[in-house]
Amino acid sequence: MLTMNMAPDEQFKVNMLFDEEERHYTGVAQHAESYYSFLNRSSRHSVALVRDMLECWLARFPKTHQKSLATRMRHTGRTNHQQDTNFRAAFFELYMHEFLRGTGSQVTVEPNVEGLKPDFSVDEADERFLVEVTCLSFDPEDRKEKRVVDLLNTIDAPQYFLAVSTEGSLTDDIPKEKLLTPFKNLVCRTNYDDLLRIAKCCNGLLPKGIATVRVEHKSWVITGQLIPVNEGNRKGSFVGILPATAFFFDDIGRFREKVRDKARRYRQHPVIIAVQAGRIFNRIEEALFGSRENGVRGSRGSSISEPYSRHRPDGLWYGNKGPRYQNVIGVAVFYDLSPLSVGRVQSLFCANPYVDVPLPAWARAIDHWEYTNGIPELVKGLKPSTFLRDYVDVCRLFEEESRM
Repeated sequence: MLTMNMAPDEQFKVNMLFDEEERHYTGVAQHAESYYSFLNRSSRHSVALVRDMLECWLARFPKTHQKSLATRMRHTGRTNHQQDTNFRAAFFELYMHEFLRGTGSQVTVEPNVEGLKPDFSVDEADERFLVEVTCLSFDPEDRKEKRVVDLLNTIDAPQYFLAVSTEGSLTDDIPKEKLLTPFKNLVCRTNYDDLLRIAKCCNGLLPKGIATVRVEHKSWVITGQLIPVNEGNRKGSFVGILPATAFFFDDIGRFREKVRDKARRYRQHPVIIAVQAGRIFNRIEEALFGSRENGVRGSRGSSISEPYSRHRPDGLWYGNKGPRYQNVIGVAVFYDLSPLSVGRVQSLFCANPYVDVPLPAWARAIDHWEYTNGIPELVKGLKPSTFLRDYVDVCRLFEEESRM
């Protein structure tokens, strides 16, 4: 039986994660800044609520594991990327613990299973499921381009947004003045009224080359175009479009690698693998069933042919020798999850069609696949936030703050 948010309130110790200090910073996070750093220094009311939310969640984590989890979330690391990697992984464990508890299941953290210690075991009715969590790393190790964005955001130009694109690879930091001077000159020589008039005539889409500057640094090129703000006073950061290369990640390769490694580690035990993925993971069918192969077939000597489309045997669930990794009951994917987005996170449970075992009720309650002749069909369900307690819809709060 699936229940929601039924556990009684617990007393909790505050400030296990964040510092007790007076905060004054009211701005947005810098692009090269780590998640923990921003959460710990921001004085915005919405962020303070997120800190309280995480403290409450940690207080409901088993006491024997609280300190180690808090240390991982606070760990600074040598770089912002390393700190974010540690923080995201630990936060996802904390989130999954809260989510699973919210479904009414009995959750055990790091149970001893024949010498192995999965992240969770989950008891539901008479069934026990092992759950392993893993994160796709969708931030690049090199944040040079994000530091470029932070520098550009120091330019005082409240009448404009700056649309940015990049080409090539930024192998070392571009000198500050080499970057900023051309963009500052662009702002100074651009007439706002003339540019706004052109934008209105073009339905807001400026022609290529208008109010544009291009800066080269070795094999790297950055191009920026000024976009006038209708009201004449911008809300938010100067850079309106981030470099696409700053968000590239090999979703298929990393997803397969992560799930495969977990499946092999628990080959003797049925396991559910929960994956935190960035943005929209729209190639999950390809990752699990195999890449698509399109072609045309017909009998020899015949002029009649017909097109076909099939999966190659390179998916996680099906290979050259047939079904594989059949100890994996299914994969639960959580998209775009962060402490600032828990209220609006989407999820998808992808049951393994080659495994005939009962699924937990929560897997059937959220968005999930059902199969017709082996073809996955999406069945809409509840949002993961349905099962969370003390969660904060930061997106809504940010929208309210921006209107104040």
